[in-house]
Amino acid sequence: LLDEIGEINPYVQVKLLRVLENGEIQRVGGTGTVMVDVRVVAATNRDLAQEVRERRFREDLYWRLNVVRLDVPALKNRREDIPLLVDHFLAEYAARNDRPVPRVTPRLMEKLCAYDWPGNVRQLEHLVERAVILERSAEIDDVRLPEEVTPGGTSSSTPQTEQLLPPVGVTLQDWLLRFEREVIVAALKEAGGVQAKAARRLGISRSNLNYRIGRLDLQVRGVDYD
Repeated sequence: LLDEIGEINPYVQVKLLRVLENGEIQRVGGTGTVMVDVRVVAATNRDLAQEVRERRFREDLYWRLNVVRLDVPALKNRREDIPLLVDHFLAEYAARNDRPVPRVTPRLMEKLCAYDWPGNVRQLEHLVERAVILERSAEIDDVRLPEEVTPGGTSSSTPQTEQLLPPVGVTLQDWLLRFEREVIVAALKEAGGVQAKAARRLGISRSNLNYRIGRLDLQVRGVDYD
């Protein structure tokens, strides 16, 4: 799966076209070619035909990829999928965070189904991930969710909402990682640097905490964290 194919630069487009035409690749650091026989599925939210007309996407690569085209409607046009997607992401991120699968209250599910989701499935996925990380109860209500998820899908410009939004130029994923880092550092400081105690405070296993410390590149020496 090649996600966001419309974002790749011209140099990578040439290399991808060569792979599709010749069925061969060269590994990084390798000297010889390797034959491959794969089926490529590419996804994008861009209008690639328009990108071709504006010379931002290679026409020959476009026709190589455009064999079987499947247009997926925006999430707001298939709201019946939202409960299924929410359940899927709840199970996925509960497993990643080593916790029981929480449930969403009917009141919150109603709000999620009423929202227009301009970021489509990815926005919904990130919102569920954030809720699983922050909410430790068996049920997730809208207490810790962004205020823009309201019936009618309007955005609020209150100071509380502005504090939730990442700064301009910072991606949602980077913003979530930064918040996760602050939470883990706070738990470690409260626990006096004792990881087992911090893990209990966060409701996760010590191995899960160790994984997150490594992923966030935290230097665990005492409680003086940068």
